Amino acid sequence: MGFIWIKVEKEKKSAFLYEIFIFEENRGKGFGTRVMKNVEEWLEQEGIYYFKLHVFGRNEGARKLYEELGFEIAGINMLKTIN
Repeated sequence: MGFIWIKVEKEKKSAFLYEIFIFEENRGKGFGTRVMKNVEEWLEQEGIYYFKLHVFGRNEGARKLYEELGFEIAGINMLKTIN
């Protein structure tokens, strides 16, 4: 189906999603949503209050998923290419 990489810092009651990857043939079937909801339930059981992640601004599919799951923008990185 894919894989997920999360770092949990219990002392900070925080977790960071480094990567979630759903194989191409499994995308668009709700697996990403289910995985994220299961992870959130597990984090809650572990006493984690904050679930953080980074998403590239142009990754509209991932941004849409995270927003639907209740994630909010906490900061914005900007880039300019200099020739």
